[in-house]
Amino acid sequence: MLKQGQREDSRSPISKAINLQKQLERTLKAKNRLKAVEIYAELGELYRRAGSFESSIEFYQQAAILAERLNCHEDLAYACRAIAEISVDPKILNNEKAIQYGLKYFDAAKKSGQVHLIQLAYHVIGWLHLQVYLNSDTKEDSFLTKGKNWCEKGLTYLVEKACLIDADKNAVKIGQDSRSRKARLRQLLSQICDKLNLQHQSIQHHNAAIAYASKILKEKIRAKDFNGAKWDFISMLSSKFFDKLDDDERNSFEQSMIFVYKTVERLNVINERSEYEKMKTYEKMADEFFETEFKEVSLHFYKLMLEHADNNSDRIKALVSLAETASELEKYQQAYEYYLEVEKLESEEDIGPNKRAETAICIANAACNVDSLSHSVKIRLFHIAETAAVTNRQKIDLLVSFSNYLKSSGDSEDLLAELQSKLKCAKQHPSTESSSDDSMHDADNFSDKWDEMSDVEIINLCHLEASHHCIMERLKCEKNKKINSYGETRMHEAARGGDTNLLRTMIELGYDLNPRDEGGWTPLHEAVGALQVENVHILLESGARVDIRSNEGTLSEDGELMVYSILFLILYEDGELMNNGGLTPLMEACDRGCIAIVDILLHYNADVTLKSRDGWLASDFLKNSINSGMIDDDDIQKANKLVELMESKLKKGNKFKFYGSNIISKDSSPVFCTELGRGSSFNSLSEISSTNLSTNVSHEGTLSYKTEFDQHSGAATVYSSPTRSRFSNEFRVQASSQFCTEKTQLIFLKVHFQVMNGVDISCLVKEIRLRCLEELKNDGEFDSLSIILDGCEIMDDVPISLLINNVNSNLNAAIICRINDGMENVIEALKAGKDGILNFCDMNIGSDSALCDAFQLFPDDQITELNLSGNSLNVRFLEILAKKCQHIIDLDLSCCNLTGRNMRFLVDERVKYEKLKKLNFSFNDIGNFLYNNYLSQFLFACPQLVNLFLIGCNISYQAFGELLQVFKGMEFLEVLDLSQNECITSEHASEIVNSCKRLKHLYLNATSVSQIKLKLEFPQLWSHNNTRSQYTLLVLRQTLYTFTIAAFINYYDTKSSH
Repeated sequence: MLKQGQREDSRSPISKAINLQKQLERTLKAKNRLKAVEIYAELGELYRRAGSFESSIEFYQQAAILAERLNCHEDLAYACRAIAEISVDPKILNNEKAIQYGLKYFDAAKKSGQVHLIQLAYHVIGWLHLQVYLNSDTKEDSFLTKGKNWCEKGLTYLVEKACLIDADKNAVKIGQDSRSRKARLRQLLSQICDKLNLQHQSIQHHNAAIAYASKILKEKIRAKDFNGAKWDFISMLSSKFFDKLDDDERNSFEQSMIFVYKTVERLNVINERSEYEKMKTYEKMADEFFETEFKEVSLHFYKLMLEHADNNSDRIKALVSLAETASELEKYQQAYEYYLEVEKLESEEDIGPNKRAETAICIANAACNVDSLSHSVKIRLFHIAETAAVTNRQKIDLLVSFSNYLKSSGDSEDLLAELQSKLKCAKQHPSTESSSDDSMHDADNFSDKWDEMSDVEIINLCHLEASHHCIMERLKCEKNKKINSYGETRMHEAARGGDTNLLRTMIELGYDLNPRDEGGWTPLHEAVGALQVENVHILLESGARVDIRSNEGTLSEDGELMVYSILFLILYEDGELMNNGGLTPLMEACDRGCIAIVDILLHYNADVTLKSRDGWLASDFLKNSINSGMIDDDDIQKANKLVELMESKLKKGNKFKFYGSNIISKDSSPVFCTELGRGSSFNSLSEISSTNLSTNVSHEGTLSYKTEFDQHSGAATVYSSPTRSRFSNEFRVQASSQFCTEKTQLIFLKVHFQVMNGVDISCLVKEIRLRCLEELKNDGEFDSLSIILDGCEIMDDVPISLLINNVNSNLNAAIICRINDGMENVIEALKAGKDGILNFCDMNIGSDSALCDAFQLFPDDQITELNLSGNSLNVRFLEILAKKCQHIIDLDLSCCNLTGRNMRFLVDERVKYEKLKKLNFSFNDIGNFLYNNYLSQFLFACPQLVNLFLIGCNISYQAFGELLQVFKGMEFLEVLDLSQNECITSEHASEIVNSCKRLKHLYLNATSVSQIKLKLEFPQLWSHNNTRSQYTLLVLRQTLYTFTIAAFINYYDTKSSH
């Protein structure tokens, strides 16, 4: 089992997963169930670290089941603990399961008899109850009370079993010693008591934890882990109970924190200093550590000072400091050696007699405590120092030290009596000499900016970092969570804010770039709406999707059922032009008249062909902003150029018939202003409007289509519901209102379809339109009736099944425009898709959002073969495709302009494509080493592949190593084409042939293969009958030299040779 402290494998996660799966298969075949438990747990840990929590739980559950059968209580305990911790994670949020497996963990720990496991189980269950409380909306105190009880029992148990835990090296390695466990448990108790408003108990537990933390901090400083100590100090500073420490504790804490903070900051910039500045900085830090009783650390920095000293004077100072510090640490041998080096350097310098005498005395004093020196040597050193002594004070100090040494040695009584006499004489003549004349003074008073800052300033900096630390922890905790009733995440908040550093930090933390709130707005929408140009650039640079539409104007999922059978009347309001959603960031930027953002979005290939639900293009929005005076005069010329650019892209793409602007000029009359917004749909809408009504008239009724079945799987409606936006309409279209000169009435019908799963409605739009006319003929005469979806008129020949196959899909109305503009071949392909085969070869569908929607409409289990060859596929299409691949058998993605980077949109770690048997990725640049992992991941998710084509995929040599591991795991692979990949060598080919036992055809045209070493087991290849058969093992063509090398194994009857 992969437990704490076990060495990590340096290979990539995909390689680890492949190897572990193979090990598991072999282990299960060998019926080694104990080993299988370990491998299941390792796979669970691997997926947990990768963030794939559901897969992780599955593997841990297998480990738990098997461990329970084998009575492996310790392994069962670890597996149950992991499941409990994952289940309580906000991404899973299965609180009931978390508590259930927490209790299983406790039972298994008790059965194991391991004291340290039982203690940890108490702690973990207490923590689980706190997390359940934090996760729940109701905040029931019962969870906290239960958590407190578990923790208090754990604390009692820990006190009783502390000696046993500390004596168990494995227990200390896994969960640290009893003191550390006690501190963590009391800190947890402090949090729980605080939630229960038991402030006195909370502070008690917290102070106990703080006291232990202070000891740990000192140990970290002694271990020179200054960054770790700094962050521990800052974490404690941000603690809720820091202000409740008494004055002495707080003062001691602050001084230690200031000292460590200065050290870290100095070390951060030390490499930018000159040699002299480095030397002086190390000296300053060493002096400070010496004064704060961290003399071991001081010794380390004095050594660094010596390394950077570039003259004898500075070297002497460093050596003296080293010798004195070593003496304080009772490392007398080192001190003696340092003083000898000082003496040697002083002999090379013009040093006065006083200084030489001081050095001689220090050497004699240090020698007294060096066991390796003989008694005679020590006596000789004292006599040398006595001779060198100049001042009376030096003589007295030396005679005292000499006398103490002789007393401790117990011999030389005559010499001792002589020294006592000399000492008495020296004391009768007080010294009046001054040694300042030849003392070495440091005239350079070195200081840095940290010396110039006051303690209060440094503490304020620590508070800032503590605040930042809290923000980071909060960001990690709230990653991708909804933070308000609008369904926004922190990413929405940051995108419309002005803190670009915060936005970048969230992106680095792995926040989703494209979350949608209740109105369908993404962070990119928010950045555009708030006119945050730099944020727009950061989001797009980081990979945010540029063409996501808002769904503002539709009801939420909970509200849909309220409008399924409503026939409603909408009247034009005088002078009120309202936008009904369906906006891309480009449309919104154009609507706001922000030229800089429009320019950036176009640079990142925003789709100019998309229309809003009201039928407006982005260029229409920008023209309207120009006409309404929203754009400064200085930017008018650039705005017009952007309009021209968008229109040229429209014409170049030949996706729309371009007749000029859809925008109605200010002086046009009448102007049709409806809740559906603006655009070309007004003309068709006006055809069914009644006129000359003096009062508002409401027509109500229901038109509904139903199959013979009573049950239904879903429903689809033709018309949008009224706006349901958290923003006021004024905010969204503040520059777009026009004035109407007369009022008009429109009648809107909502057609409600209910269908059974798997039942197709075969009728066309024409039949629905005629049925509507028939139903309404008694209510009056109508010139015409048009079926409108998202502001666009649907033509009569559109199959209804395309619109309602999937109730959860949101078919964009732009597909209607495509039907009339030369894309009938795509519609025919969609119609033909009913037999499970979709052929979109060379139809230019990948960048068309409407066709993406149409493709999304097909039920996943109704597509078995899909040919997308020759289409440049965008990100959205790839994301849709990734969901549908689970049911596809034959998938052709050749020549689709795929890259290694956008392959990631096809990968979903939770999904396996077990039905996929034939896959063609040829002529796509997907073999780049940096992004090859995505290709390997996708192939790894296709265990049933029989035919695989990777022709001309630009596979790099480094990347092919990982692909080889994937190929080896493909048990059913029969055909593999790796032609036109120059990186493939003979060794690669040999390894593939010898590893893939079912491989029949290996194509290596235009590679670096020259020969292949085959390990063939001929007896296994005999045919069942004795007739002649041929098995093509390898086809290798070198087109450059126009010759063919083929290896054939032919079988004849038993009388023939082979």
